[in-house]
Parts: sequence; structure tokens; C-alpha cells
Amino acid sequence: MIEDNLWKFDLSAMSRNVLDYLKTHHDKEGLVEMTQSGLAKKYGCSQSKVSRAVGQLSHHNFTWRNAVGVTVSTRSTLTGGAARSSCAW
Repeated sequence: MIEDNLWKFDLSAMSRNVLDYLKTHHDKEGLVEMTQSGLAKKYGCSQSKVSRAVGQLSHHNFTWRNAVGVTVSTRSTLTGGAARSSCAW
């Protein structure tokens, strides 16, 4: 359902890539371990571009930081359960 309405958020291509990564790489509790530099290498872009993408997702409450440099959370509507994802910055 939310997939059909993502266009309303006007997400950048990188934000969609990060969101897709979070959706496809979570465990049964919705946890994802990733680094910005790792995603930058995966997508062939700068770490700052990934950081901006995570910021855009955060602005729309798809992700949020629980502690600086420690965690990013995803909405349970995307992970199908728990609403937390780990992210090492």
C-alpha cells in the first residue's frame, strides 16, 4: 500500500535506493546494519549523498536516528513488524 503512494513524498533517487536497501536487508525484527560509506560504494556515489538521502527519509519519518552515529529506524509499515534498524555511521 505505501509503495503506491511513495511518489507523494518526492523522494530523490538516492533516497529511494536507501529505502529499498532498508526494506530488503532487514532481519525478522526489522534491524538493518549498514554504513553510509558502504552504501556509497554500493551505489557509486559520495557518502554525503547517502547522508542527504537518509536525511530526506528522516524528514518524512521513514527513518530516524536514535543516537548520533549509532542507529537509524525504519517505519514498521515498510519492514512489516518492528520499527528499528541499526546503522553504524
